[in-house]
Amino acid sequence: MIRKIKTTVRLIRNLQRLPDIENDIQKLNTANGEIININNTLSEKLSILDNSLDHRFRKEILNAISSRLDIIENLQLSLARDLHEYTRPSSMHRENIRADWEESPYYDDWDNEKGLTGFWGEATPFFRLFSELDCDVVMDLACGRGRHSAQILQLRSPTALYLVDINKSNIAHCRKRFAGDARVHCFVNDGCKLSHIADNSLTAIISYDAMVHFEYDDVISYIKEFSRVLSPGGKALIHHSNNDRQPGNTYQENPHWRNFMSAPLFKHAAIRSGLNVVEQVLMDWGDSPMDKDLDCLSLLEKPAA
Repeated sequence: MIRKIKTTVRLIRNLQRLPDIENDIQKLNTANGEIININNTLSEKLSILDNSLDHRFRKEILNAISSRLDIIENLQLSLARDLHEYTRPSSMHRENIRADWEESPYYDDWDNEKGLTGFWGEATPFFRLFSELDCDVVMDLACGRGRHSAQILQLRSPTALYLVDINKSNIAHCRKRFAGDARVHCFVNDGCKLSHIADNSLTAIISYDAMVHFEYDDVISYIKEFSRVLSPGGKALIHHSNNDRQPGNTYQENPHWRNFMSAPLFKHAAIRSGLNVVEQVLMDWGDSPMDKDLDCLSLLEKPAA
């Protein structure tokens, strides 16, 4: 019985560590069934033991089983929260977006001079605002295969560079690309949190050509995380969507796959999270009328202590 408990506990804890959930909802439900069965069995044994054991053994065994029941009950509550989170509509949209970019030709097609000039050319707003960042300890959020991370390493000399992405394949690629550079640290995340990053630890954050696709509630979640992980005076330079014209659409239905977000909504969320909005630049992302002011580049700052 104790072995069965340990196996179930190990399964749930492994599932809780997974940064992305694909087919694991079924496994979580199976684990939930195991918890219920174990809980019922142990409850029955408690009753039997209470009446059959000598007093000198009864207390020790009952305490041991009771402690196991406490573990099971706590895990059951945690599992219920996980199941609720993984089946929320926003989580399902996040998973669809993640899958779209898992093995996209985009990474190879735009990791070249043509694909980089629009972000790193000296005449661009990206380059101008990037020059305002203190890149001592910097994070590249939704780093993809590391094309912007390589530019950070080339243009600056960070003490530490954190690469974060929801896709395991991207992080595996980055670990190979930057192997041997002790400054580079790569993490898979869940698409809305920065649990690997300590409070007040970053001097700068960038995210280019990625958050334009994110669900609005994931963008807001990240803004809250920026407020936590930035050091006082630290800044975040975020390229996001300014497309509020098709509420309710999936992002694939929108021009250039720009998800629902706006510069004012982003600014409001930043202020509510305790950040200053230093500047916002609206940008066209194409030549059609639908592409006008489709994107926004926002520079945020955490107030100095």
